[in-house]
Amino acid sequence: MTLHVKGAKPWSRSDFSIRFWSHAATIGAGKNDCWEWTGKINPDGYGKTQREGHELLAHRVAYELRFGKIPAGMVLDHLCRNRKCVNPSHLEIVTPVENVLRGESLFAQKKRQTHCIRGHSLSGRNLRIRKNGTRFCRECDRQRQSDYRKARQS
Repeated sequence: MTLHVKGAKPWSRSDFSIRFWSHAATIGAGKNDCWEWTGKINPDGYGKTQREGHELLAHRVAYELRFGKIPAGMVLDHLCRNRKCVNPSHLEIVTPVENVLRGESLFAQKKRQTHCIRGHSLSGRNLRIRKNGTRFCRECDRQRQSDYRKARQS
């Protein structure tokens, strides 16, 4: 989805740009601090703005005002982890998958996991992947099956 509204003037130092940046407040006094959006916030915690009746995500507008169009199919990752931040230098273009993997969701945490809870490596021949895509430790699975067989024999 492009942020450019059909028939609208290109992004520039227009009234829109001046009005847009008036809703960004610097947090802290350092050079690399966040610029938090002081306008409306959507339920997910991202800033939102409007241009010619179209609702747009503030961080995407900030990026396009500074650097130009975001390629189709790509998303912006907040390197600062602050969803309200509209500082273009805190935003990086990434694929949707990369953005999810950089996050803190359970899925992302599991994908980054290199060892099982017992310390076995989750790689090579010790890594098993179920049909549903979940990963598990082959050594722990072997031990679990052995314990089950011993319990049934008793």
